[in-house]
Amino acid sequence: LANLKKDKWINLQLNICVLHDQLITKLCAHKFELANLERAHASQAMDQKTKSHVKKAVKQHAPGIEATVHKYNAKQKEMLKEDAYVPPELVMEGLFNLDVDQDIWENADMVDFEGGGIPLWLANKEVRDGIRVAQEVKSCQEELR
Repeated sequence: LANLKKDKWINLQLNICVLHDQLITKLCAHKFELANLERAHASQAMDQKTKSHVKKAVKQHAPGIEATVHKYNAKQKEMLKEDAYVPPELVMEGLFNLDVDQDIWENADMVDFEGGGIPLWLANKEVRDGIRVAQEVKSCQEELR
C-alpha cells in the first residue's frame, strides 16, 4: 500500500477521477441554479431581491467550473506522457449544456480493456465521429418513414 501511494500514475488517475467527479457535480449544480432562474422568470412571482440572488449564484459557478476544467486538462496532459489510455481533453464550449455527446460523460475504466488493447471507439476520434454520423443517418432514415 505504501508503494501505491508513491506511484505517480495511480496518483494521476485518482486526481483526474476526483476532478471529473467535481466537475460533474459543479455542472449539475449550475444547471439546477439556471433552472431555478428560468422558472423564476417564467412565473414572475419572485421579488427582485430573490431574482438577483439567483442570478448571482449562477454567475459564481462559472469561474469554479472553468478552473476545474483547466486543472482536469493539466492532469490529462500529464497523463499523455505515459503510454496508456487518457481521457479526452475538455473544452468549455457547450460544456454548460450537459449534452450527452460531450466528452465530460466519457468515464471509461482506465484500468483494463478486453484483449489488452484500447477499443477503437475509445481511442480514435474519427471512429467516434463516424458512430455519431451513423446514428444521425439512422435517425434521419427513421424520420423519413
